[in-house]
Amino acid sequence: MAVQPYSFAVVEGCRTVISQMFYSSYDQSESMISLIDDAMNRKGCTLALLQGVGVVVGPGQYTGVRMGVTLAKSLAMGLSIPVVGMTVFEALLQPYLRHSGLYLACIPARKEEYNVQLFGVKEGNLFSLTAYFSLRSCELTLFLSQFKMPIYVVSVTDISGVDTVYNIVTDVDARYISRYALASISMQKKDDDVRPIYSHYPNAGKSNQKIKGCL
Repeated sequence: MAVQPYSFAVVEGCRTVISQMFYSSYDQSESMISLIDDAMNRKGCTLALLQGVGVVVGPGQYTGVRMGVTLAKSLAMGLSIPVVGMTVFEALLQPYLRHSGLYLACIPARKEEYNVQLFGVKEGNLFSLTAYFSLRSCELTLFLSQFKMPIYVVSVTDISGVDTVYNIVTDVDARYISRYALASISMQKKDDDVRPIYSHYPNAGKSNQKIKGCL
């Protein structure tokens, strides 16, 4: 629920049991648990069958992040199951872990501003190269122009204008978060304290991040 469209999914191993994506109003956000419960009932299963919960903790829309994390933790507590959190940037890059390269995950922030984080993907593993930070639109173009090697920009909005950029426009897909949570729980890598990350902490907005050996 960090960025629109919202989504939820239920997986069993490699099989997707439920996958639903939709744009939401505030009232619909409040009824997410009912949407999940109804979808499971239509498949002949119940919330009691869940073995774990995965959630995108942000950064992103304040209300969506807060409600999503609260819902996930409430489910985990009520069902006595583990909860696993991941950032929206990690969630955006999950479908591309088989393709090694340099990636910038990007979501809208304030007006004409983006929250971004730089990653490397190698041999199916995701490596964070910077903390997340914020850039204005003009700063983002300048930032990307510094790279001498191709870089993939994975974003929920179109980013263009730089020759070395491969822009991938996509949405956060809950199926990947569910599978990530399932794998983490099976390897006992669950989170004991999942907390929301909001877009505008006091240190957000600093664009002087140093890139680890990439420029």
